[in-house]
Amino acid sequence: MSVNSSLLVGTVLAVQANFYQVRLDPGLVNPDKIGEVSGSSGEDSGAESNLMPNVSPLLLLCTRRSRLKKIGQQVMVGDRVVVEEPDWAGGRGAIAEVFPRRTELNRPPIANADQILLVFALVEPDLEPIALSRFLVKAESTGLAVSLSLNKCDLVTPQQQEQWRDRLSNWGYEPVFISVHTGVGLALEDGEDGRRGDGEEG
Repeated sequence: MSVNSSLLVGTVLAVQANFYQVRLDPGLVNPDKIGEVSGSSGEDSGAESNLMPNVSPLLLLCTRRSRLKKIGQQVMVGDRVVVEEPDWAGGRGAIAEVFPRRTELNRPPIANADQILLVFALVEPDLEPIALSRFLVKAESTGLAVSLSLNKCDLVTPQQQEQWRDRLSNWGYEPVFISVHTGVGLALEDGEDGRRGDGEEG
């Protein structure tokens, strides 16, 4: 997506109440233009507002412009946004525009996702095939790529793992068995992502 080099553009990382954490795109902030951007509202926010924070990438805690509220423009995690009036010293800003979304999920509300990662525990509690299938069907309905990880593999036998692998392979998935407790499976090799297979071979 091509953007005006004078704009501060970033991605929303988190949403809490009426505040949005935005990570600005690296390279879009020109120190020579910070005063110009900060002064766009006509208000003098003080000399300290022109200081660049010593962090990379830049993170700002933003509010949403009242204009966006009036038109009902929701801001979601993953949204690409334009930020105005940055207060570099205070780490604050205001979201002035939301770019069109490539994808949108409702539960949870996430924009511009490329894939869905489902993580389930094999035991404690025991994984129920019917419940798992419901989540998989819901995830597939979004049209996004779906990956599947099964946690607590250290608490089941190799035979139980193989049974689940066979079952899910018949459903079209190659699950990744992991253990958050022991770290097994968390350093994945290329291609071991548990995605639904499409029958193609490299």
